[in-house]
Amino acid sequence: TSSTQYTSWFNGEAGHTYYFRFRARDLAGNENAYTNSPFGDGFISVLATPAPVLETSVKSANSLLNLQSYSRWTIDLWNSGNLSTTAKLTDTLPPFTAILTDALWLNGEPAPQLAVDGQLRWSGVITENEHIVITYHLSSTQPLAPGMILTNTALIAYGDRTITRTAYTVQPYQVFLPVIQR
Repeated sequence: TSSTQYTSWFNGEAGHTYYFRFRARDLAGNENAYTNSPFGDGFISVLATPAPVLETSVKSANSLLNLQSYSRWTIDLWNSGNLSTTAKLTDTLPPFTAILTDALWLNGEPAPQLAVDGQLRWSGVITENEHIVITYHLSSTQPLAPGMILTNTALIAYGDRTITRTAYTVQPYQVFLPVIQR
């Protein structure tokens, strides 16, 4: 903190990905804000030998459920490494939800049916610097209480690693205000 240097050394271990937060302060004392990126303001993977890196994969959802009772969820499987890998995704759906019919996409195209027993499953090869994006809409299978949080966790396995990505959405409060006429 409070460094006047433009560079700094960091010793990392091979096969690990590191995330950094940084910001600048001008001579008047104004500071930039940190970003909201899940990867911090910068990241690097230490690769002593060619390797795939899926730690940069993300899971996201609408911040609030739609009043039409569906929510959009996205998984971006991103191989930011320099070697292809075979990956396996297991994405357990939140309780009280079901995938809407014909609402499942793989890289923007209608996907083959990937939903099995309350889970979304996918496996395949992800080449270096490739994104595999899976998007789907979930519908409530029963009325949800206002403020209820739906949490969704995806497991991404590749090589000897398994990483977890979690996202959540909240059932909004619906408020009707009276109309007063004069």
